[in-house]
Amino acid sequence: RVAAPRATPAWFADTARPIAPAAAPSRHAEAGMAEAGPDASGAAAPTLEHAQALANAGAFDEAERALERFIAQAGPHADAYCLHGLIADARGRTAEASDFYRKALYLRPTHHEALTHLATLLDAGGDGARAQWLLERARRTAGEFDAGVAQHTRLHDTRTR
Repeated sequence: RVAAPRATPAWFADTARPIAPAAAPSRHAEAGMAEAGPDASGAAAPTLEHAQALANAGAFDEAERALERFIAQAGPHADAYCLHGLIADARGRTAEASDFYRKALYLRPTHHEALTHLATLLDAGGDGARAQWLLERARRTAGEFDAGVAQHTRLHDTRTR
């Protein structure tokens, strides 16, 4: 499995939240979510789930190739860039990991996992102020996610009565 490569700083503990799912997949994301037909090379088109499974199994080279093919077919995708960042981070390529996390945040500024992993890298690199700023963003987006879940639950409860 791809895991956080470093010990979590103490100030990070209060930001731990489940990763918020995307509001709705874009048409590009939907194109890459299901197994599509073969790509130009004749290989089955990769999915994000397949790349994640490869990364979880420690097959980083194969996972990176699957992500590159996924992005080539589906277009830029925040979750794909974040996974690329996790793999680079696990391999100790922190500058590359930071770049991938930044790409994920460009596409989805509220991407909780990219925010928290980039904050950890920045803090480890000595940029505590910027790390704190990103963690504050992560806290705010987690609060929005929690509020959305609560609203959905209330709506569901009123419909089932």
